[in-house]
Amino acid sequence: MELSVRHSIPGRIRLHVPALRHRPQLAETIMLWLHNQEGIKSSRINYDCASLIIGYDPAQTDVL
Repeated sequence: MELSVRHSIPGRIRLHVPALRHRPQLAETIMLWLHNQEGIKSSRINYDCASLIIGYDPAQTDVL
């Protein structure tokens, strides 16, 4: 799967994932997986931009 980092700051990262735009089931699976990961505070998808925005605990960057 193709993805690229569009922007990152400690505690937040925005990934461009073109497949999200056309595969809503993939998006749901990713969101469910992220929800169950330690250190992840939030996640959302911007379908118009095919972006995945993840908020995380910067103290746990080794997990990421």
